[in-house]
Amino acid sequence: MAVKNGDNGSIEPGRNYVKSLRSQAGGVKPFFRKLYGREPTVNEHITLNNYINRGHYNADFVVLLIKEFNLEDVTLGEFYCHIHPPKS
Repeated sequence: MAVKNGDNGSIEPGRNYVKSLRSQAGGVKPFFRKLYGREPTVNEHITLNNYINRGHYNADFVVLLIKEFNLEDVTLGEFYCHIHPPKS
């Protein structure tokens, strides 16, 4: 079942989070270089851009984002739901 905007469990916050990381990197090609440490081949940047836009990320991709963008302190709630943990 596809999740649509506005539904509980929407993928939109996670997708927007990754899109903002892509923008901060300077676009999809610099984003690719940051993630994989090399230049993309002819179609890899297009494939990555489509993957980002779809927003259905697997755990390996999320772990790569955490490592390469220093997101160790970002909770899954913040990433996927814009839920912020209570302040201690």
